Amino acid sequence: MKLDVESIAAASEGDSMFEAAPVALRNAPVVQMVPQDASSGVTAFFGTWPGDESEEELLEAPQAIE
Repeated sequence: MKLDVESIAAASEGDSMFEAAPVALRNAPVVQMVPQDASSGVTAFFGTWPGDESEEELLEAPQAIE
């Protein structure tokens, strides 16, 4: 919320605007949760571990990228 203010003073009897906290007009979730399976989510992104690669193959992989 943004307020433009010309002056700040103690509240008086006629000041009723902020008697109650404002309420959101709609409560929309930030993120929509979706069920995940093997083709989506973390498993699809990272794959599964442990894999069946040898230790040598794992150590060679970063060098192959360079």
